[in-house]
Amino acid sequence: MVNSSEFSVPLWENTPPIWSPDVDDNMPRLDLTIKEDARPRPLILLFPSGGYHHLDIEPLYPIAESILALDCHVCILHYRTQQALQGENLLDGPLLDAQRAFRLIRKYSAKWNIIPESLIALGFGAGAHLAATSAIHADWRSSEFEDTLVQYSGGPNAMALGHPIVSNFTGHTHLALGRILGSFPSEARRSFYQLEHRVTPVVPRTFLWHTLEDPRNPAHDSFRLARALAEQNVDCELHIFNRGEHAIDWTEDNTAVSQWKSLFLSWLARTLPKLSESTSIGLDPKAL
Repeated sequence: MVNSSEFSVPLWENTPPIWSPDVDDNMPRLDLTIKEDARPRPLILLFPSGGYHHLDIEPLYPIAESILALDCHVCILHYRTQQALQGENLLDGPLLDAQRAFRLIRKYSAKWNIIPESLIALGFGAGAHLAATSAIHADWRSSEFEDTLVQYSGGPNAMALGHPIVSNFTGHTHLALGRILGSFPSEARRSFYQLEHRVTPVVPRTFLWHTLEDPRNPAHDSFRLARALAEQNVDCELHIFNRGEHAIDWTEDNTAVSQWKSLFLSWLARTLPKLSESTSIGLDPKAL
């Protein structure tokens, strides 16, 4: 069995951009678990849910442990939230954190034995929204800040999204989006985060799953994103489950929704070889 090392890396060398100067803790960071046998592997970057208000980290730990059994490295992104900024509007801060995470991982990919062309984003809820935003706006640059690592891509090579937020639409408003849009967003700003209207053919291949019973993040979000991806000929796989509330236990195995894990594994096995010729991993169907 291959040993692994766990360590944390701050995303920003100094004060993060668009950050309140009065807040010194809860700085954005990466929590990495890297296998130690020096063989380059894919990395799966986990984006926790929490409605951009806080981070639901705890449910990700068993998923992270299972990913290690897939012969992949794993990492959890601690992006900024309203809780960290004491209720202030987040604006583009979470997107800057996500872009920085991918750039930092690619910068140190040789040191950490990561295949830089095989970075997979796996997000849930608002975390899925952020993962998708970083994929769709991978090359976006803030007018207020220039990242010193801009030479590296700021998005994933593929993404898997569980019950994602996509955008506000008629009949449903996501409170989470208000935390990044601000109090009085311009039409241009609303459009920027209306993800289904920002899809282009270069968006990476995508795995989507949702439940029809989810009252907070309606399945319409995944429908609209999947349709937009299909219209741009982006490889997309969508799974809709009839039963399942919003905050279900992703580690539960006795529900229909638990099938997302085996479906995700199947998608991952077909996706990784298309990203890098050097990618060869062992996928245990019981790993998740």
